[in-house]
Amino acid sequence: MISNSRILITGGFGFIGGHLAALLSNSSLGNNLVLFDTNIGPQTTGADLALGLLKNIEVVKESILSTTDTDKLGKDFDYIIHAAGFLGIDLVGEKQLLNMDINVIGTKNCLELAAKQNALKKFVHFSTSEIYGVNSRDSVENNDSVIPTIGKRWSYAASKLAGEYYVKAYAQEFGVNSVIVRPFNVYGSYRHSSNAMTKLISQAINGDSITINNDGNQLRAWCHISDFCNGVIELMGASTKPGEAFNIGDDRHCMSIKELALKIVALTDSDSDINVLNNLSEDVLERSPNIEKAKRAIGYAPSHDLEKGILSVADWLRVNSGNVTKENSDEYATI
Repeated sequence: MISNSRILITGGFGFIGGHLAALLSNSSLGNNLVLFDTNIGPQTTGADLALGLLKNIEVVKESILSTTDTDKLGKDFDYIIHAAGFLGIDLVGEKQLLNMDINVIGTKNCLELAAKQNALKKFVHFSTSEIYGVNSRDSVENNDSVIPTIGKRWSYAASKLAGEYYVKAYAQEFGVNSVIVRPFNVYGSYRHSSNAMTKLISQAINGDSITINNDGNQLRAWCHISDFCNGVIELMGASTKPGEAFNIGDDRHCMSIKELALKIVALTDSDSDINVLNNLSEDVLERSPNIEKAKRAIGYAPSHDLEKGILSVADWLRVNSGNVTKENSDEYATI
């Protein structure tokens, strides 16, 4: 575990950033954190976890699109975790320019900050499994990226891939020690941004019709946030090549969206019907990670039980349902 360090997390009130902050801010570790985000209000993971109340956490409400804002953060960070992003299939299509600016210009600004640090140990960059394209089953890190050239949603994958190349360029030209993380379908409690797992569970516990896009045969492998964060923290302390990429997910729980919906209905004793829309929408047909590289490099071994994970999300949603599936049009979401 990382200890006695000063850590910056962009998107620190988002789903992944907030959970990482909760782990790294444990008082026994002696870390001090700065959480940098545009959205630090209610209905965020950071607010749910009461991160702003912790003595070893400073919260900064600013934007990674402004170098004036990022330059204010200083030069004494041991680690920078760049988790700020723009999520939601519909949202990235509606706001393609903002989506691409955040993933490209925002990443460049964060790397500029990293290059100015006095003794930075590692820059952790969150990319996406979507760079592998519509069929990403068992994709390894050195596979070619195959991103469709037609379709609004793919601006997210294309700009994330551009961000990866910025990370590699800063490693080469400025010596920024960095690691690239490609997340695969991370789920868990306290996730407010739109995502399939939370949406399906919310519909089930509310007795609403469960709606599934396309034919429902899209494959996904689900990784609990606790396993994911453990993998990321191990990568922070591991000896990796600058700009090296790692898939982080869970290859044990691969199933179709339709199968997931049936499992959720059974586990939650829901009387919801399942409505497969059979519509035509831009989608990833298969997404399941090859995590052999992470297993070899850091001993990564996801272990969280999927059914327990689903039930824990359901328990949280029973208190918070209605506040978690709407995308906020005034603030961009964080990972």
